[in-house]
Parts: sequence; structure tokens; C-alpha cells
Amino acid sequence: MKISSCSIIFLLTYSLMGCGGGGSSSDNTGADSTTLPPDPGDDGKITLTGIDSDSDGLRDDVQIAIHERFPNDDQKRSALTQKAKAIQDAVIAGDSSNPTSMNEASKSVINAVDCLHEKMDDPTSEIGFIEDKVINTSDRSQAYIKFNDSLSGQFFGGDDTESPCK
Repeated sequence: MKISSCSIIFLLTYSLMGCGGGGSSSDNTGADSTTLPPDPGDDGKITLTGIDSDSDGLRDDVQIAIHERFPNDDQKRSALTQKAKAIQDAVIAGDSSNPTSMNEASKSVINAVDCLHEKMDDPTSEIGFIEDKVINTSDRSQAYIKFNDSLSGQFFGGDDTESPCK
């Protein structure tokens, strides 16, 4: 049985479409098997640190928001997660006023911003999105302002020799 070159091209194209092929390398369009924690609702706003029921280092409400924003893109979710964790660290550092914690949190924030610029089409929009989700109470806002005020007048530069994404 002979198969024409047109038939081969058709079969290859059809099989790639069925596998989710042909998309960009950063777009993960397959089914996502991520198990999300339950939404903590208002209980997640009671404390500065919120609720992290799966102990992955990210508040449950923020984890859900990130997944809803990019349900099929692991790289973008990872970049937003890195930024969210950095903001959470900054909030805790701002609340504690510990200079060592503030310095470590500032390094994390810089790397996370650089990562967003590397992975996102519109990093500025994503920074605003994730800050709104993480800094969603008055206490968190006050601690984040305190963190940012403590860094006022300092100069920060990232390390361009390695990827900022974790």
C-alpha cells in the first residue's frame, strides 16, 4: 500500500493537533493535574501569614488565584508563585523590622521581578495582579509599606549571570 506525501503530511498534522503539539514551548496546554487547596475565604485574612494548608510556602488564596490566571502555563504560574512568595517574605520582614530579613526579602523581590520580565508578556500587569492578591488586608499593606520604606534610598541590582527564576 502506497501512501502519498499529502497523506503523510495530513496524518502528521492531525496527530500533532491531537497531542496538543504546535503550541509555544512555554504554553502547556495539556490537562493540568494540579490539586489546589480549598479556598480559605475570610479565614485566610485573619493573620498576616494567612493559610497555607498544603505547606508549599504559598498562601492558599494566592495559589488558587495564580492557577486561575494561568491554568495551562506552568512557567508563568511558577514566575508568579516566585513573586508571590517574595512579597509574602517582604510583608513578614516589614512586620518584624529585622534588617537581615529585610535584606533577604529584597533580594527575593528583585529576582522575582526579573523572572517576571523574563517569562511574562506584560510583566508590569502581572506585578500589579500579584501584589493585589498578596497584599489584600490592611495589616499586610502596612507591613509591605514598612518594608518598602526601609529600603528607601538604596540601590539594588540583579545578578545577570544566572537566571532569576527559581
